[in-house]
Amino acid sequence: MTSFLLCVMEKKQVYGLLVIWLVMNLVQARFTNIQEDETYYYLYSLHLSWGYFDHPPFVAWIIRIGSWFFHDILKVRFVTVVLQPLTLGLIWHQLRFKSPVSQQQIIFFFLSAFVMVMFSVYGFITTPDAPLLFFTALFFFAYQQFLQKTDTATILIMIVSVTGLLYSKYQGILVVFFTVASNKALFKKPAFYIIALSSLILFLPHVYWQFSHRFPSLQFHAVDRAEPFKWAYFLEYVPNQMLAFNPFIWIAAAYILVKYRYQDYYQRALYYNIAGIFIVFWISTFRGHAEPHWTIVTAVPMLIAINEHLHEHTAFFKNIRKLLAFSAVLILMLRVALIAGWVPEQLGFSAKPAYYQSIARAAAHRPVIFANNHIEPALYTYFTGDTAISFPTLQNRKSQFDIWNFQYNWLGKPAFCVGNYQGKASTYYANGSIWYGFGTDSLYITQALHFNYTLPHTPIHQGDTLRIPFLLQNNGLQPYCLQSSDFSTVSGIVLVKAQQYILLPNNNPLPQQCIAPQASMQDTMYIAIPALAKGNYQLTLYTGNCLGNTPNSKTMPVVIE
Repeated sequence: MTSFLLCVMEKKQVYGLLVIWLVMNLVQARFTNIQEDETYYYLYSLHLSWGYFDHPPFVAWIIRIGSWFFHDILKVRFVTVVLQPLTLGLIWHQLRFKSPVSQQQIIFFFLSAFVMVMFSVYGFITTPDAPLLFFTALFFFAYQQFLQKTDTATILIMIVSVTGLLYSKYQGILVVFFTVASNKALFKKPAFYIIALSSLILFLPHVYWQFSHRFPSLQFHAVDRAEPFKWAYFLEYVPNQMLAFNPFIWIAAAYILVKYRYQDYYQRALYYNIAGIFIVFWISTFRGHAEPHWTIVTAVPMLIAINEHLHEHTAFFKNIRKLLAFSAVLILMLRVALIAGWVPEQLGFSAKPAYYQSIARAAAHRPVIFANNHIEPALYTYFTGDTAISFPTLQNRKSQFDIWNFQYNWLGKPAFCVGNYQGKASTYYANGSIWYGFGTDSLYITQALHFNYTLPHTPIHQGDTLRIPFLLQNNGLQPYCLQSSDFSTVSGIVLVKAQQYILLPNNNPLPQQCIAPQASMQDTMYIAIPALAKGNYQLTLYTGNCLGNTPNSKTMPVVIE
């Protein structure tokens, strides 16, 4: 009877605190300025699909659901706010205390979650990490049950959790991988293959989307983001991880992994995920900067591992509890600062609706063009409801806008271009800010053009004039005029060697010709090769106008002798 009453009291306290957590994050979500990345994902939700350039689609789905109930900032954040108490509840039910649960253990649990910086933030900021955390908690909850029984309900929850992980963020694959790696006995269970096959089938729509778009996410994350090794990336990784999770949480987790040996396959999976994912992304610093939040999935196994020991009366955990209480004050101050707008602009919470509304007035409902910034058009659309796009020039990253390609239908039509384009842009003032832009009656963005070309099979020499026959195709949905009053199209080649870009102009100017949609024109480039270092280069043909130069062909290797 006593144990039953204690259990009832425990549930009341935990559920009560979960409700308080929900209300706290709901208030935080309502009064904290929109974070710039959230507006990009908001655009996702306006164009639902099975995939996006940067991420799988789950973040778009939860924003769309929120928009059914709200029309203010909560349309972006509401489902995220609801998901985190569910995540905490799933984590709590996995904890295995050696004695009846005390009030202190409940407090320590919520305290550790509150002070874990990234976990706390993703309770009211909507990114792919919010559903990722929920499905990670659901996965470990189901896996704990799966190790004891393989009934239909457990198998179904496993399938849902694995599929949810895959559709939330690609890091979810690592959770599955390290869990399987921690328990080879899974391969002997028929239910394991049912879960794997079912999850794969459910994930096929996204795989097909990637295939039909030539695997843009793989290209971006695995290839385009690669950089030469820098010691700074390698050395900053651990400090960044400590700050992202909270140094005291991180130290406690590291201490537990070293001090306490895992007792069973479930605990072994927790340890494998914490250590394995941390090591994977540390290794990734050999090819570029690792963002601190990439390891966010380890927050769930960390909270489980830490809270099974945090109540212990050793000197180490007594000190950790004091430090966590101290850091809770700092986190509370950070939350107040976010609501008050006292955080640095670099964090992306500045929210300048007056600035974007000023652009909207100047644009007068014409489509707005931003170059090399996929966040600006997202913010513009969020604050004004009008259409905007971004396109990348040479040496700049692509984005979801390069899959939508809305601008292909705007060729030759009125538009407004934001940027300080010399000789064209006017100066505008908005709420203390200065910005530049110009309107045009006929927009032409060279990204819509594509070269098919051949190169000579012989090596290229300094002083040569390289002759490149080509077909220039208009991939747009409207005619493309190469020479217009606002946009004069130029062309040439770009040579790349050791991340150095060398632009060489075409000495045979493009004609005054309009190319019909999906049609081509034929011509030849003549490129004077200057004195360059001998060796291997990558060659790409480009076109450009006052908005910038864009790569417009496949890349081919060449040798300069």
